[in-house]
Amino acid sequence: MKLFFSPGACSFAVHLALQETQSRFQLEKVDLRTKKYSGGDFLKLNPKGYVPALQLDSGEVLTEVSVLLQYIADQNPDKNLFPKWGGLDRYQAMSWMSYLATEVHKSFGPAWQALSSGLPVPQPTIEHLLKKLSLLEDRLQKNPWVLGAQYSVADGYLFTLLNWTHILKIDISQFKSLMGFMEKMNQRPAVKAVIAAEHG
Repeated sequence: MKLFFSPGACSFAVHLALQETQSRFQLEKVDLRTKKYSGGDFLKLNPKGYVPALQLDSGEVLTEVSVLLQYIADQNPDKNLFPKWGGLDRYQAMSWMSYLATEVHKSFGPAWQALSSGLPVPQPTIEHLLKKLSLLEDRLQKNPWVLGAQYSVADGYLFTLLNWTHILKIDISQFKSLMGFMEKMNQRPAVKAVIAAEHG
């Protein structure tokens, strides 16, 4: 497999899942401004123009963070990183993944647009994002991980998104459980390995 990534992008979550499962994969860095990588035009590989993209050994390409995370977990069932098909817990887990993707991840969009324009993040954008994060704060007050008692690929996704608050200078210190979650995640060997690979 080959993971097309950009440092600091949401592809970090997929990179982390591959690292956690000890999958065999190659990294391919993409310049998101020029849409180029070492093999040429990234748009020919992924017309959406953004990372992550995961090229399978067959040559087929999969995209979208939440889908890739579930795919990797399903390919490595012994790692128990996502509930297996057939039980209600699978659909509960998919619900949380959808919330992360459509509510939290998407809420960062206006903040990134402001940053790219050299403007401060608008206060309404911050308030909207904090409201979305408050639900996860409540969740982590009652559970050690997003899906409950066990670490999953959903935690890697949340960790990736919360890291963006530092870049965007959005203060989340009011969320004690989320802050504790970040500290715990930063101690995972796989997290340290991915940070070293992408920024080392």
